[in-house]
Amino acid sequence: MFVVALALFGCGGEAPQGPSVSPATPGESPLAMTLLDPEVSTDVRIERILALAGDSSPEAVHALLRVMRDRSQAAFLLSPDDGAPLGYRAVEFKKTGEDAFPLERVAAITALEKTGTHAALPDLLLALDDRNPVVQNHAARALVKLGNRSGIPVLLSNLETRILAIETAATVLREISGEDMGFNPDGGWALKKEAIGRWKTWWEGIRDGGASLKAEGRPYQRGTDPLADLRIAFVVDMLGQMQFLFHEQARLTMVRMGAPALSFLRDGVERARKTGNPTTRAGIAHVLAHVDHPNGRELLAGLLFAVVALLAKHGIQAQNALQQRPITIASLLYRAYSSLRYRDLQPWMQQWVHPSLRGGVAGGETRDITTEIGLALEAAAADGETLFGAGLDT
Repeated sequence: MFVVALALFGCGGEAPQGPSVSPATPGESPLAMTLLDPEVSTDVRIERILALAGDSSPEAVHALLRVMRDRSQAAFLLSPDDGAPLGYRAVEFKKTGEDAFPLERVAAITALEKTGTHAALPDLLLALDDRNPVVQNHAARALVKLGNRSGIPVLLSNLETRILAIETAATVLREISGEDMGFNPDGGWALKKEAIGRWKTWWEGIRDGGASLKAEGRPYQRGTDPLADLRIAFVVDMLGQMQFLFHEQARLTMVRMGAPALSFLRDGVERARKTGNPTTRAGIAHVLAHVDHPNGRELLAGLLFAVVALLAKHGIQAQNALQQRPITIASLLYRAYSSLRYRDLQPWMQQWVHPSLRGGVAGGETRDITTEIGLALEAAAADGETLFGAGLDT
């Protein structure tokens, strides 16, 4: 296992909820099924994966990205769909159990790195959280070559983990910096801790000073790769997902992308406004709060404004907005009045309301009813009894 991993290391050269999520379809393409064939050995799978290095065709790129997410922490896949607005649909990814193919994921990253496609950028950014730190290290190196430094803090953190992760992190840091800081993976902990301190100081200087890294590519510019543009735009729309894990993984991906994400986020705001999706706009606001760029702050400030419907005041011929009544204010006043009126009527309601009514009464919730029904179903199943019921929601 260790030998294979180290050998691979050297081979790099619209509904309001956002996009629809389909059930998982493992092996969605014949090529991906071949790369992940469980009937062949790990060596054969790796050989097949590395054979695609340098192949920038959409079929090869999609298959490699599929492998890269297999058994990883990813909650969803981006599956090509010509009928979808952005050319993709989200597929819920349930292969998150046993970490069976970490070396295949390393091989896929190595192949994509050699191809140099920016279409892998969102997936590589998410791979920094892969359950296997060796996969994280390879993703960090590939990202630097694509002009993104988000993986460097991950490399520094992995210098303090398991031996193989330490060795690969140290190797990547030497490759991208041309320095070694006297770090020896086999040395004593005191010496390693001193070297790690030097690495952290180096990173602070590089991060704040703006100097380029030895192996660093140019940050992505929109329009460079049409496939990358579609994938990034789709991840922006995933910020409108109500499923928390999908939303969080999309948010973290865009935060790590940084300034190159801003034009995609701006378009995402416009799409969300047209579809009436406040969840997407809120997700974009969370991303912008972590992107330190003047254009990002400008876009974030723009989200403070909203289109508001106005009602003419009674008896006034309105000439401007100040002579009209915003519905937003009227709704707040209505809700405040309703709350006060409910408290006033509540003692009277308690005198006649039936005990089976639980919503909108003191000390009761509608979930009380569902809990009671659930317990009744459990009891009927345990006793082998037939249970009938009816519900009325008015």
